[in-house]
Amino acid sequence: SGNVSSSLLFAARNSSVRTMGEIDAIHASTNGTIGHLRFQTRHGDALAERMRIASDGNVGIGRSTPTNAKLEVTHSSATVPAGHFRNTSGSGDSPALIVQGGANNAGGNLQVKDYAGNVDFQVGGDGSVGIGTELPSTGYGGAIANVKLALRGAGAGGNNGTATLLIGGDTNHL
Repeated sequence: SGNVSSSLLFAARNSSVRTMGEIDAIHASTNGTIGHLRFQTRHGDALAERMRIASDGNVGIGRSTPTNAKLEVTHSSATVPAGHFRNTSGSGDSPALIVQGGANNAGGNLQVKDYAGNVDFQVGGDGSVGIGTELPSTGYGGAIANVKLALRGAGAGGNNGTATLLIGGDTNHL
């Protein structure tokens, strides 16, 4: 949305003079105090937006309104993932991905959610892990202290709790 104020065009070098890519500066307010950068590439006969840097610094890849995080990647494919991190070094021990939460983060530092937004896997700021459930420190009403790993399977009709494994609490439960 908004009006394009200026563009940088990348044209093909052959005789068909066609724009292969484009970066647009877009007015996002009527007084010119808010602007975005839109990146487009050609696939076939049309240019399509691939990435946007919003005025607040949020970056959207496959999303023109990145509002949920500083980097938001959206992709619609049944066979191609929205992201892939890979360290191709043949030596050393450098990780492919590091996730670091904020100071005093009592919630999840890392979450994996299903399509509906339910948490499938979560690592808490205290190192606790919840698989198929919320973080162990919050998911059992405080009845079980010091749990570091909680695994909960889904029962019939969505009834959670049919396969629960707790490790690292005052007593191990199975």
